[in-house]
Amino acid sequence: MKEKFVALLTIGLLIVVLVLSGCLEQQTGQRCEQQLDVEGGEIDMDDIRINRSPRHGERMRNNMNYIFVSDLDLAPCNVNLNTIERFVFVNGVEMGGSFSVVIDRMFEKVYHGNSGLFYRQLDRAPFSAAFIDEDLTRLIEAIENSDFRNWQEHYQGTMVEGALGGTLFWRIGIEFSDGSVMRRSGTGHVVSGVDDHYPPQEQWDILTNFINTLGQEIIERHNAENPQADE
Repeated sequence: MKEKFVALLTIGLLIVVLVLSGCLEQQTGQRCEQQLDVEGGEIDMDDIRINRSPRHGERMRNNMNYIFVSDLDLAPCNVNLNTIERFVFVNGVEMGGSFSVVIDRMFEKVYHGNSGLFYRQLDRAPFSAAFIDEDLTRLIEAIENSDFRNWQEHYQGTMVEGALGGTLFWRIGIEFSDGSVMRRSGTGHVVSGVDDHYPPQEQWDILTNFINTLGQEIIERHNAENPQADE
């Protein structure tokens, strides 16, 4: 009887340990969901667009803020980057200017501007141009080379209590063809004099060098597509 009780107690403790380890695993997967078993494969974009949920319809065509504020599924860490549909980058100062670039593969446009959070109303973007496949190819390369998927979900920098304005912020949002998203962001303060709200500098530079280059190219492509604007 004693041996049977010990055996049952051991089994019970083992079950408790397994349950607790499962809970801890769920709590520590902050940046993305658990790995998928399958990666790659050809993507039928026309089929994806036909089967999108209503929130991806015309109502959201002009406003990409839902990527940051909606309760959407997080993409897995090894998500197929070839399924990127929409990408938003913004870096700026609260109550001040901001530098933004949008790659909208879904509706085949790219956007750039140095003022306002125009990704909330894309038709107000200062510059726009037709999306080309190379935009996505280069974005994927920058994401991979910067190790973007392993960045922290949020970098909280040094803040200055009582200071008015001057809050620095950046945010990046990516939506994939299955409706899942990947979000990264950072917040700091001008007065602090410390740039501690960014990922490692080398990684940040890799991604933002691409973004800055694309922003300039969008201006050039916009002017080429709208020659009357130069007159």
